[in-house]
Amino acid sequence: MALRGSLWFVPAITVAGAIVLGVAVSEADLAAGAWAAQRWPRFFAATPDGARAVLGAIASAMITVTGIVFSMTLVTLSLAASHYGSRVLRQFMRDRANQLVLGTFLGVFAYCLVVVRAVRGGDDPFVPAFAVAIAIAFAFVAIGVLIYYLHHVATSVQAPHIIATLAHETLQAAAAMASRDTGERGPAQPPQPAAARWHPVAARRSGFVATVGTSSLHDLACALGTTIRMDAGAGDFVADGTSLASVADVVPDDETAAAIDGCYAIGVERSIDEDVGYGMRQIVDIALRALSPGVNDPTTAVLCLHWLTVVLRRLVAVRFPPAACYDAEGRLRLIARQPSFDALLHTAYDQVADAAAGDAVVLGHLEASLAAVAAACEDPARQAAIAQLAASLHARVSRDVGDPDARRRLQRGLRRLAGGERRDASAPLRPPGEIDAA
Repeated sequence: MALRGSLWFVPAITVAGAIVLGVAVSEADLAAGAWAAQRWPRFFAATPDGARAVLGAIASAMITVTGIVFSMTLVTLSLAASHYGSRVLRQFMRDRANQLVLGTFLGVFAYCLVVVRAVRGGDDPFVPAFAVAIAIAFAFVAIGVLIYYLHHVATSVQAPHIIATLAHETLQAAAAMASRDTGERGPAQPPQPAAARWHPVAARRSGFVATVGTSSLHDLACALGTTIRMDAGAGDFVADGTSLASVADVVPDDETAAAIDGCYAIGVERSIDEDVGYGMRQIVDIALRALSPGVNDPTTAVLCLHWLTVVLRRLVAVRFPPAACYDAEGRLRLIARQPSFDALLHTAYDQVADAAAGDAVVLGHLEASLAAVAAACEDPARQAAIAQLAASLHARVSRDVGDPDARRRLQRGLRRLAGGERRDASAPLRPPGEIDAA
């Protein structure tokens, strides 16, 4: 995860590959370069001075363009941080296109440096014909990459692109969450071991829990013959010395504590890979900024609601990992700290509803979003959570919306949702007034 989110890894690999390629092609030129220059002089014949001039020009251009690309990347990051919040910077850092563009220009520069060193003049001249021809081809490739990068930068700072990318990453995290399973499944609310004495295992460093090896914790609990309770899950912040997990009835020795600590990956920021809520939180943050008085961009807030609808409609059908995990004999071995649909539902809507206050347009789209999620939901418990949220939103609308007509339309739709009424799952994602008019 750390390598994927870094700007240096892919460029470093590209530079290393370019150096190896430059050395290999220069060595191959010792055997076949002279023959190629005689066979196709228009393409491969060159004097040492001419080869040095060409390679020097390409290398100079590449390092100059690299500086420009790096500057444009920094400007993009600054714009993204100021408009959409610092949390979305990781999305740009993880952008493979940015990494490959930097790697391309730095790789061509490194390749030219290696090849120009192989050019010899004097009494025994040598020009690596193949290597020089490849350098020229790389220069044309770099021109195409630069044109692509200009388009990519202009696109990547637009709100629709950023929000859609965050939503797709969240959907991937949801799919990964659905595929995880640990031991035998149990009830949603796991029973506590009778009269258990819990012995906490303290965190050895501070930060956000990025990933948790729940399977490893389950296997460790089976090996110890006891129950482990996760006190921190993915997305939680832990301070040095606070409890990561607790062991029932068995005092963990140093080896056990180290094994439990090793199941937790802790970093300075949250990771979306096992934390669906973090992806939704980033989209909600963009909506909150859009609804702030200083920005006042309800269109972006509505766009955020559209993509939150897509994510939640997928989550209503997802089988969440179990909170209680048992061994093959049916004994409780792991009490996991897992996300719940109720919590994710409130993450998506609560703060947006507060920020929208009396904005009937945004609240109308929020009601339409909730109705679309309810239409795709078949689980009775999740339907009850949606109905409860609709009842809460009904009270807010009655209090905050001043326009009588808009208030009545919103109240009518929210009353239906609170009563368990559902629209057609294929109904268009539009506010109630627009749907009624249609």
